[in-house]
Amino acid sequence: MKAVWAFLAAAVAALTGTAVLGELISQEIRGRLDQVPHGLIRLAARRLQPELREDLAEEWTAELGVILRGAQSLPVTRLYRGTRYALGLLRAAPSIGRDLSKTTLSHAGEMRALSPLTGLPGNNRIEQEIQARMERNTAIAVVYADLDNFKSFNDRYGFLRGDEVISLAAQVLRLAAQEAAGPDGFVGHIGGDDFVAILPPEAAEAFSRRVIESFHVRILSLYDPGDAGAGMIELEDRQGQLRRFPIVSMSLGIASNAQRSFSSPREVVATATELKSLAKKDHGSAFAMDRRCT
Repeated sequence: MKAVWAFLAAAVAALTGTAVLGELISQEIRGRLDQVPHGLIRLAARRLQPELREDLAEEWTAELGVILRGAQSLPVTRLYRGTRYALGLLRAAPSIGRDLSKTTLSHAGEMRALSPLTGLPGNNRIEQEIQARMERNTAIAVVYADLDNFKSFNDRYGFLRGDEVISLAAQVLRLAAQEAAGPDGFVGHIGGDDFVAILPPEAAEAFSRRVIESFHVRILSLYDPGDAGAGMIELEDRQGQLRRFPIVSMSLGIASNAQRSFSSPREVVATATELKSLAKKDHGSAFAMDRRCT
């Protein structure tokens, strides 16, 4: 029966060429991805491009191309993850299908503002979200997150596999926000390995712990078995000396207006950034929370 569900989900995705691939598989057959035929997933991805608006199609060509070129060699879980994040832009649209409606067209500006890699909103949308909540006098926690030792991973494996780490970080942050804050959780992608989450203050600590726990468990799957087993990678520096680098981890800084006031979104983000730098002083993934009052 599990195999039947997997086949049907992939077949529907292949026929529709829409976000069904990401959502149906994740909702209905989570944990059974080894049953999904590679060919059907590739077909679904190939059918996406004709349905994109012309001015969006070019933006996605490179991303889909990377996925398709690697489809023969990637494990199905990695292929699924990459394809799902390539669908992020489509999932953000209010109406996706073969008949692109005016409603979809009216959201083109917002869709272009999303990260092509993660499907998450970018800088402007992040600032707007913080500003809107502050204007409503809503208590918020702003969490600034970025990756540690990410450059060494890129140097070791190349930027394409580095993109998998970024996609994993986005997935972990988004899921943790949903679990900790429900509809009040918001996650944005500043760029590179930098992210911002906005949540109710009472959810911030639970969110951060979920992120750290999940990322720690899942990041090793993106390393080669030898490096994962050693818990590090070795690289030569510019002097030809062999250096050891730890496994990629995540640092988070949490600033909140629950106990102190901020004059602007930029001020609260700057405080969260400062606290993130403090968290980086710890070994491995960690978070630092602002407990000052004004």
